[in-house]
Amino acid sequence: RIARSNYAHRDLNTENARMLRDLRQAEAQPGDVIIIGGLVGPLGDGYGAGIAPSADVAETMIRPQAEALEDGGVDLLIAATLPNAEEALGIARALSASVLPYIIGVVVRPDGTLLDGSPLRQFVETVDTRTARPPLGYALTCVHPSIADAALTAEPIGARAIGLFANTSALSPEELDGREDLIASTPNPYAAALVDVGQRHGLTILGGCCGTDETHLAAVAQRMVATR
Repeated sequence: RIARSNYAHRDLNTENARMLRDLRQAEAQPGDVIIIGGLVGPLGDGYGAGIAPSADVAETMIRPQAEALEDGGVDLLIAATLPNAEEALGIARALSASVLPYIIGVVVRPDGTLLDGSPLRQFVETVDTRTARPPLGYALTCVHPSIADAALTAEPIGARAIGLFANTSALSPEELDGREDLIASTPNPYAAALVDVGQRHGLTILGGCCGTDETHLAAVAQRMVATR
């Protein structure tokens, strides 16, 4: 789509990163810690584990984007909504070629497997040992806090689990995929569930995914402050 647009000859990854750097410089107050993440996602379907390239193809295709984000001045790289272990390994290899810290985020089921059936612990061990530089940690993405809680209980990965970017719906990927209506819980119950799971599993990065807006994130922030 970019190739067919008026922006075909511009590096949008780099430009977007620089825009956020300029915004941080203009708006940050003394003492603020604002970290800019450069986000990459699956080349296949985030909810379709069977539609994914090989590790070699994923590495080759993601590396230019990672390099552009690094050139733009982001502080870390984040891969999110990865359902397939092979593709995720390739993306991790691409991000590990950077000098920046990076996070690998995967979609999981309550039994602790990725959507392609790979056990979470096995996947983490594979990425940690088969990349030039292991990730800063792993995040669960695009799932409800209750699903993340069950997955980390079934397949605990200890301190390697650092983040949760959670949906507001506890439906499965198959139930959510292609829906015409958005299933979303209200901010306060969502925030309570997210912060509770974060504390239970020692997660230091909490955020929103499908169904969330600024009211959900404000409720999460307020609850985190209140429980310190």
